[in-house]
Amino acid sequence: MHRIGNDKRSRGSDRHGLRFIVLKETALASTTSPYEGLQDTAFWRSGVQQSDPEAMLGIYSKRFEIKATDRVVTAGSCFAQHIARQLRERGFTVLDAEPPPGGLSEEAAKSFGFKLYSARYGNIYTTRQLLQLVQESMGRFTPADAVWEKDGRFFDAMRPSVEPEGLDSPEEVRAHREQHLRAVRRLWRECDILVFTLGLTEAWMDRESGTVYPTAPGTIAGRYDPERHVFRNLTFNDIRTDFVQVRRFLKRVNPEMRFLLTVSPVPLTATAAGGGTCCNPRSIRRRFCGRWRGSSMTSSTMSTISRPTRSSPTRLRSPASSSRTCGACILPASPR
Repeated sequence: MHRIGNDKRSRGSDRHGLRFIVLKETALASTTSPYEGLQDTAFWRSGVQQSDPEAMLGIYSKRFEIKATDRVVTAGSCFAQHIARQLRERGFTVLDAEPPPGGLSEEAAKSFGFKLYSARYGNIYTTRQLLQLVQESMGRFTPADAVWEKDGRFFDAMRPSVEPEGLDSPEEVRAHREQHLRAVRRLWRECDILVFTLGLTEAWMDRESGTVYPTAPGTIAGRYDPERHVFRNLTFNDIRTDFVQVRRFLKRVNPEMRFLLTVSPVPLTATAAGGGTCCNPRSIRRRFCGRWRGSSMTSSTMSTISRPTRSSPTRLRSPASSSRTCGACILPASPR
C-alpha cells in the first residue's frame, strides 16, 4: 500500500491487480456499524414505536409541486371521485370537460356520470382501460362489441353506468361516444397533471380483439358469452407495459404533462380470480407505483394535498397530526 501526498484516501491494488480506494484509517475506526448515524425513521423503535402514530413520516417523497393554477385531470376507479372532490375543495384547478346541463340536481348529475371525474368516462379500473381510452381518443383503437343492450335499451359498453336508463338506439350511443371522445381529447391537450387511481387488476375482455370492459358483460347491460368473453388478471408487467404506453401517447400530445398515481384502498366487491375477496392483489398495484421512477413522476398510495396559498406554491406533503380522513384517504386539515 502506498500513499499519495496528503490526500485523505489511499490507493492500492489487490492481488488480482484491481484498483481500489481505501478510506483513511481514522475514518474507518470511527464507524462501527453501517446503521450508525441513520435517521430515526430507519429504525422501528424510534421511527414507529416512539413516534406519533398520526404523523406517518416518510410515507412518500414528493417528486414535484402542484400549484393552484395547474390544470388537473382526474381518472380511475371509484375512489378517484374522492380525490377530485377534495382537490376542488382545497382550491385546486380540476378540469371538467363535460359539465352537467343546467337545472340538473347534484344527485341526478352524478347518477349520469357528471361531476365525478374530469369527463364522463365512468370508472376506469385498470391501466388497460386507460390505455384503450387514450388510444381511442386519438383514433388508434376501436373497441369491439361497443354497444350493449338490455330490455330494448342501449348502452356504451366502455362506460355503461353513465346512462342508467340506456339510450334509444345503437346510433345514439355512438353519437354520444364521439362527443365524449372529443371532450377527452381536449383534456389531454389542456392537462398539466393527470391523477390516475389504480383500482383493479381483474378485467373482462373480448377474446378475439382484446378489448377490455369496465364491468363483466351482463352485469349492468350486455350479455355474457363464455365463448367470447374471457377473464384476465393483469400482472405487474402488464400494468407497467400499459402505463408506459399511456405516458408515451400522452407525451406526444402534451410533452409537459405530469403524472400522479394513487392506489385505491377500496376492497373488492367480487372476484373471479379465486381465493376470495380478501386476496385482492393490491400489492401488485402498490409495487408498480413504488417501482415507477420515471422523470416528472410521483407515486404514492397516501398522497396528501394541502390547500394552496397565495404566498407559496402548493405541494404534496405527508399527513400530520392535524389530518382528517376522507374515506380511506388521509388528508391534512385546511390551515386556519
